[in-house]
Amino acid sequence: MIKATKGGLVDVEVTELDSGKPISVASVNLMKGRSESLSTWTDDRGIARFRLVPGEYKVIASDVVFHEPNKGVITLRVKEGDTLQVPIRLKAYPQVRVSGTVVDETGHPVGRAKIRVMSQPKEFLVETDERGQFQTTLHGTGGRLVPLAVTDTSRNLAALVALENGKPMTIVLHPTCRLLGVVKDSAGKPVDTIVEAWAEDIPCRMMAKTNSLGEYEIPGIPRNHKYCVHDYFGSAVWVSIGLETAASVRVEPIIRLAQLISSNTLPTVSLPTTEPAPTTEPASTTSPCDLP
Repeated sequence: MIKATKGGLVDVEVTELDSGKPISVASVNLMKGRSESLSTWTDDRGIARFRLVPGEYKVIASDVVFHEPNKGVITLRVKEGDTLQVPIRLKAYPQVRVSGTVVDETGHPVGRAKIRVMSQPKEFLVETDERGQFQTTLHGTGGRLVPLAVTDTSRNLAALVALENGKPMTIVLHPTCRLLGVVKDSAGKPVDTIVEAWAEDIPCRMMAKTNSLGEYEIPGIPRNHKYCVHDYFGSAVWVSIGLETAASVRVEPIIRLAQLISSNTLPTVSLPTTEPAPTTEPASTTSPCDLP
């Protein structure tokens, strides 16, 4: 790794090519030779700050979800005592338009259903009208499907879906399920922790805290998906929730392991079981469920 020294101070400023707006949570990677590298993310001002030993570096910035990667590689020469600013402009993908109709299992439209759009720079919510219809324009994602979490909390209905740009879709809400389980250590003692249920095919997670007995309950689980249930330092348990699954599902116990897993994650969208609170989230993340 490139070690921080009193060499030179470098600010890499990442902004949109057309609007000039700063791009937060963009990845900035510096390469020195073939074996040394240093990476970080831009802040709300679009700036990634480094203090580097003198030498020559290659600078690469990317925001793979919302912007095209920068063309070519910028070469930077740092000398002792330098204070440098490196501007990088990324071209935004074209905006996408999504629309559709939300209905319940009987085919009746669901008005005032909350639609949370994942893979957006910040929380984005839209609500269906009295006919169950919605439409909105979003940040472009380079042709990727647009994941949505749709909820009617008054009736405990929900769905997780992915829409294509410009193609209206009918979204059917089904009664939600709840997951019940317990987290223990290897000695069988209860563990005070946060348990997450990750959808396998759509970037969405639901969370709950264990009680004094190590027990947890995660309500509002949408059906027709497979979930990885874990607490980052425990064994991952997979659960499939179908249309015929019971309203409550008992999950196999999660056994807390030695804390050897490094949780280097970014905040992501959580499906609300109550009125959602403002949050900031980037497009992607990793979880222990990805580990072999």
